[in-house]
Order: sequence, then C-alpha cells, then structure tokens
Amino acid sequence: MQKVWGSPTLTTWANLATQSLSLIIVLPLVLAKLDVEEVATWYLFGTFISFQAVFQFGFTPTFTRLISYAMGGSSLADIGKISERDKSGVNRVDNPQPNWATIDDLVSTSSKVFVAIGFLSLATLSFFGTPLVAGSISATKSPETVWMAWMVVCIATGTRLYGSHYISLLQGTNHVALAARWQTLFTLGGIISMIAVMIFTPSILALVVAQQIWVVGFVFANRYLSKRIFDGHFKNVEGNSFSWPAFRVAWPSVWKSGLGVGIGE
Repeated sequence: MQKVWGSPTLTTWANLATQSLSLIIVLPLVLAKLDVEEVATWYLFGTFISFQAVFQFGFTPTFTRLISYAMGGSSLADIGKISERDKSGVNRVDNPQPNWATIDDLVSTSSKVFVAIGFLSLATLSFFGTPLVAGSISATKSPETVWMAWMVVCIATGTRLYGSHYISLLQGTNHVALAARWQTLFTLGGIISMIAVMIFTPSILALVVAQQIWVVGFVFANRYLSKRIFDGHFKNVEGNSFSWPAFRVAWPSVWKSGLGVGIGE
C-alpha cells in the first residue's frame, strides 16, 4: 500500500478515478433533485469554473518545469538556454544539487504572479461574468440564494487559481505523489458532501458550497504541505521580492503554453 501511495502515476490515476465519481453519482442526483432552471444555472457556473485554465495562461506548467530544472542544479541562465533549446553553454555536473537561490527566485515570483491571476479572475467573473449569469439566475425560484452561490463560485475560483502556485511548487520539487494523494482525498470529500447535500437539503447554494469549500480547503492543504517540505525551507520564501530575471526566463514558455490552452478552449 505504501508503494501505491508513493507512486506519482498511481496516485494521479486514483485522483482521476475519484473525479469521475462526480459524473457517475453526483450528476444523476443533481438532475433528479434540482429544478430545470437550477440545473441550467449550475452547468453555467461549471462553464465559468472550467475557464480557470485560460486564466492560468500556461504559468502553472511553466513554473513547475522551471522549478524542476533548478532542482537539478540549473541557474536562471541555464534554464533560459534550455528553454531556447541551446544547451551548448549549459553547465553540467555529475551529482547535481538543488540550486536554492534560483528555486527561491522562481517560487517568490510565482507567488506574486498567481496572486495577480487570482484577483484578475475574481474581477473578471464579478464584472463580466455576472451580467452573463443574471438571466439564468433570475429564472430560478429563489434567485437571492443563487446569487449567493455565484459569489461563492467567484471567490473560490480566485482562491483556487492562487493555489496553483503551490501545485507548481510541490510538483516541481518532485512531490507529485504527495499532492495527488491530498487532491484525491479532498476530491472524495467534496463528492461525499455533494451527495449528502443532494439527499438531505437539495439546493444550488448548498451544492456549490459543498463543492467549493473542499476546493478552497485543498489550497490551504497545499500551502501547509509546501511549508513543511525540505524542513520548512519555503516558509518565508513567498515574502521575497518579485524577480524580473526569473519572470523573463519563464515568459517565453508561458505565452506559448497559454496560446495553446486558449486555442484549445
């Protein structure tokens, strides 16, 4: 069992399998318990939540990859050459050790970037998303409570996007299995909560809260884990200043990944 929980591949599969339970169990309950207008609104909320990949604009996979390079001893200069596919001047060592100065620069920069992304998503959903959901919400039987559900979606989405910073940190430092284990547990907790809500107190507000409270909880769990790895090395790194050299190294890969995500969406 220890070997299973320590495998990045198996824990990722477990997380994906757990997420599929939402379609198999939760969706039929939602369709059976909620009104047509509420179901339509819930789907509309889900559509906006799915736009998180667009807001991330390639920053999550890019910072994950760059942190992993720095874990192998690469400096920002080395990473820049790797990103440009010019490895002729990259320093190579037989027994690479983490380049902590570079890692700290990337982590502190990542934290500032994802704070901005979180606030940007909150502002975008609040000012541009609200008019788009207004018609659907007004068609429900209790629009006041559904508006509260929309507020929860906006805040939780911004929080989750900020939490992508911790995902990059954990995965980039080779703690993929650890992050996937916790995500599996929090996803399962959210599914159980939504099932309970649909059975005992079916409403779109209760459904959204039951789902998003675990999403926000997962962000705080990742924050906790990030500050415990490597004997607490990252406890205060987020407070470091924004590194323009680190951002300039990341940006070429970010916009390419972001463009691909945007086209895919």
